[in-house]
Amino acid sequence: MYWTGNALVLTALALFWLAWGAQGLEGMLLGYYPDTDQDGVVDTNACPGYISQENAGALFVYFLGTGHKVYVEEDGVLSGSFSPDGSRIAYQKANQVWVCDVDGNNRQAVTACGTGDAVTWGSDYIYWSELTSAVYQVKEDGSERGVLHDFGQTVYKAGVSQDGTHVSGFAMPGPWIIAWDSATNTTSNVACCNFGGGCRGTFSPDGSMVTRNRSNHNDWDIIAYSPGDPINGWPGIQHIDNINWEPCAGRTDGKATFNMHRFSTKSNDFVVLTGEGANSAYVYQLSTRQFHYICRGIALDFCPFSPFNSVPAPAFAPQQGTFADAIDVTITGTGTIRYTTDASDPTDMSLPYAGPVHLTATTTIKARCFSGDDQSSIASKTYTKAAAGAQLTAIQLAPATMDVAGGGRVHYTATALDQNGAEMQDVSFTWSVDGGGTIDTAGLLKAGMMEGGPYTVRVSSGGVHASATFSVQGTICLIEPQAAARYREGDTMHVRWEWTGADTYPGGVVVSFSNDGGLSLHDITGTNSIASGDAAWGDLTWVIGQGLPDGVSVQTQKGVVQIGRYAATGLAWNGTTSEPFTVLAKDAATIPSPPSKSSRAAIRAVRDALLVTIPYRGYLEIEVNDTRGRRVFCEAVRGAGTRRIEKRLAPGAWMVCVRIDGRCLTSALITAR
Repeated sequence: MYWTGNALVLTALALFWLAWGAQGLEGMLLGYYPDTDQDGVVDTNACPGYISQENAGALFVYFLGTGHKVYVEEDGVLSGSFSPDGSRIAYQKANQVWVCDVDGNNRQAVTACGTGDAVTWGSDYIYWSELTSAVYQVKEDGSERGVLHDFGQTVYKAGVSQDGTHVSGFAMPGPWIIAWDSATNTTSNVACCNFGGGCRGTFSPDGSMVTRNRSNHNDWDIIAYSPGDPINGWPGIQHIDNINWEPCAGRTDGKATFNMHRFSTKSNDFVVLTGEGANSAYVYQLSTRQFHYICRGIALDFCPFSPFNSVPAPAFAPQQGTFADAIDVTITGTGTIRYTTDASDPTDMSLPYAGPVHLTATTTIKARCFSGDDQSSIASKTYTKAAAGAQLTAIQLAPATMDVAGGGRVHYTATALDQNGAEMQDVSFTWSVDGGGTIDTAGLLKAGMMEGGPYTVRVSSGGVHASATFSVQGTICLIEPQAAARYREGDTMHVRWEWTGADTYPGGVVVSFSNDGGLSLHDITGTNSIASGDAAWGDLTWVIGQGLPDGVSVQTQKGVVQIGRYAATGLAWNGTTSEPFTVLAKDAATIPSPPSKSSRAAIRAVRDALLVTIPYRGYLEIEVNDTRGRRVFCEAVRGAGTRRIEKRLAPGAWMVCVRIDGRCLTSALITAR
């Protein structure tokens, strides 16, 4: 056995089990998933079914105490990390390193970066890698930006210990795990540590251990770090065989496959990892040898405690911006609001809010709510007084350059600046693109399907211009099965697709079937993967039901087929999913009508009430909880229709759930003002 710094771990082989619903765990999971509508519907066209290369998505914090996801960013995020005290998040988006509170408040850009693929918030610095040979560091306030270490070869998914003395990553070409120790300034012997796809070896927070995935992704190791020695010679601490049943993928035919292993940046006792084929986030605990299934999504970090306050942060109106002569700022919140205008953090002795704050100069207002013994996080807004005769002199356009998958979408952001570099509000922009897709009046680009580029996006206002470039990468177009197609079990289905790239598809694909609209996927490829030179490329013949695990039914009105990328380096495209089709029993005499497109309850807040539209008949419960999972309201209802719940909610964030027989049918995070 050994001491990790947080727990006593037995290294002898022991029986372990899967802890459903993260029983016994507390804290928060950080992850991402392209569920941009925040309604729980998986956008499988934008997210990989297999995690060989990740696709940017929506960043969320999952609170184990409530079982809900709080979305921090809607799209474009690949990496993230909790701050040392768990109250903040660092992440990369649109070529910037960002930080914000765990509830999404107080968001600010820290520094520019390249194509970010990993970030660690350490005790003194925020560290990140960006598909180059270097690992970078910066203070939270944007100062002291520099290179922590340069490996001399491309490294991605870098993991850094909390004190910045140990750095590991996935070296290319290779792939190999590579590690560096600052005390001895030694790099492990790369030539002796090729594990055929070690898949993101990351350091524990104290730098004593490294994760290592096996090439088949069925099992993995935790090994002790020995600076300067070849990784193959490092002593093993735990060898972990994956569970035999992964619930989201529905596997019953052997070990589940996992990827994206990463030590929690907050504890030596936890590793986050993601189930392949279904994008399901797990936490593995070393001291108990337990797998804990958390939620759907790709796991980025785990914090074994939750600093999130039950008192919501105050809200400002208007939002921060530029004003001409003077501005009155209104602050709303729960309990007593206290604020400052001198950039200091408000305490219980700060000035109490009694009415609109009148500003005549550039000012940063910080406010916090106090209610009983609880207090909220600090909300901060800056109001800038424009210089006399402010004139538009520059436009900042982001992202500056990027690759887009065919049919993909990119939301461009334009920022107007005056002659003093201050942001200007209420500026109208005109958008255009010279090919490769279309762009609307809000800067949303929809790429075409054919490979090409670079193309130029232009934005202008009042004679001031800015531009950015993008290239369209090839994608897979799925031709069959078609929408609303009807089959019977045992029929022959042709899965047909085309690659729109100019060259031969650089890798292989896997084809999967789902009987629940894409939530669980089952491989029907037959052998490993299908490469562009294989006979089955572009036209896979499948006898419906053949090759599926025992217990998986093909009879469904929500059947879909997904083509997912198995191996192809550097592609923006990850996968594509068919429209739903129906599969009936072999002897079915009739084919029923397709199900209704809308079977979810709709939840929204209007003024002092809550409106819930229910398409179901029978008895249901409408439940409201605070962000710690404490019930504040529950009402039983019966029958379909729209219910107006006359329950005034205090300003802040609330979890609303519609339940039937104790099962949550629809949930939503709403904001009351």
